[in-house]
Amino acid sequence: NGCSNLEYINIDYLEEIGYAAFGRARDNINFYSYSDKTLNFPRLKRFTTPFIADSIATWVCSSINMPMLEELLPYAFSTHVSDNYGRYRFTGTFSHPTLKIIGSNAFYNYQANLTNFDLPNLEEVYGACINGTSASILEFSKLKYIGPHAFRSNTRLSIVSFPEYANDRSGKYSPGSTTEAGYGAFIGCTYLSEAYLPKLGKIPSAFFSSCTRLESLTLSSDISRVGDSAFYSCRSLSNIDLSRIGGLIGNYAFYSCTGLPNNLHLENATWIGISSSSFLMNEK
Repeated sequence: NGCSNLEYINIDYLEEIGYAAFGRARDNINFYSYSDKTLNFPRLKRFTTPFIADSIATWVCSSINMPMLEELLPYAFSTHVSDNYGRYRFTGTFSHPTLKIIGSNAFYNYQANLTNFDLPNLEEVYGACINGTSASILEFSKLKYIGPHAFRSNTRLSIVSFPEYANDRSGKYSPGSTTEAGYGAFIGCTYLSEAYLPKLGKIPSAFFSSCTRLESLTLSSDISRVGDSAFYSCRSLSNIDLSRIGGLIGNYAFYSCTGLPNNLHLENATWIGISSSSFLMNEK
């Protein structure tokens, strides 16, 4: 920080950069191209924004050249709330074949023109990872880990397809724990209508809570756990086969799911941890 006169730095072998690493560096920096608004880090593997909010008054990034990038750290392409213009302005599809991890709030703020993601090798996502973008359909074929609140309150999202996600790294289930892997991943995604998760057999707490438009849902044929409030207020849900549940069903798991039938078949469920309100339905 304070290196306002920095004009040159050799980044040919740089593999990781931390938040505000170059502080208030301005203007003639050799890793940014003003002609095509490209940020260039040829060997970088882990990235977050290298400048603080008010640095480089004329600097606006619309593309990146990071051919070895594997991880976007928290707030990587976000914009500080005091920066009214936004330093990262991506348009259309964000495509990156080597990216494996998206950290929390990586695209936070001023990314409304970013409409699609092409990330064929993405494996992990964390809190509000794409919030701030206009992406409505997500197809991540290799996604294996979803952190707490990964897509929370994303009102643009309508369809998700994660064929490899099985929640097999969640560890011991702890009722009410907000640090559980996948906790509240889609909580408040009120426009989410379709979710394809054919390997998901351990449904985290509050996973689809308040997804009021969720209608089409594909899960594993063997469901061993449904966490607390997993489908809380999923009022449009009607096609889930509850007879396949062979394990624990948490408190308020299907509370206010008014689209489900009144006659629920739960012969295979174990009633450990279930409260009397797990299947309470509001009147239609």
